[in-house]
Amino acid sequence: MRAAPAPYALDMLARSQFDRGDYTAAAASASRLPPGPLRSEWLARIAQARGDRAAALAYYLSAGDAAQVQTRIDELAHRDLRAAAALEERLIARMKRDRDHPDAVADATWGLGVLVERGGDKTRALQLYRRASQISPINAKYLLSLAATERSLGMTQAARDDMVRAHDVDPRLTP
Repeated sequence: MRAAPAPYALDMLARSQFDRGDYTAAAASASRLPPGPLRSEWLARIAQARGDRAAALAYYLSAGDAAQVQTRIDELAHRDLRAAAALEERLIARMKRDRDHPDAVADATWGLGVLVERGGDKTRALQLYRRASQISPINAKYLLSLAATERSLGMTQAARDDMVRAHDVDPRLTP
């Protein structure tokens, strides 16, 4: 009876094939990996190397690779805020499924707030900034964004309170 190769061996094989530029063989090896982030990450890298940005993005999202997806969100934000916000929402949903990246969820939630605020929806941005600061209450960036949006909406006392909280977290960031 023949045993299946261990995931480590398939990972090393895919790496070697990828490094040689043999994307077909790398994809075959990566496809034999058990379903999960490692497999998705390899398939994303292969798709990206082949120039298939849509497939690469789908695999990076499946892998939960926030850095790669965030790069695409940043690119989209320059020309299509709605598409960037929709992708940010998909990233947040993906990271919430893992439940092991609360700081990344908070940062993506804050980033979504920035996008929707740029699109003119300050009320939704306020909700998102508030959610980010609840997930990560000691992040001054989230508190400053929350305070600035509260101030722009005429919520002066709440803005003052959140500025004080931001200053307590990091006195260098506020006057």
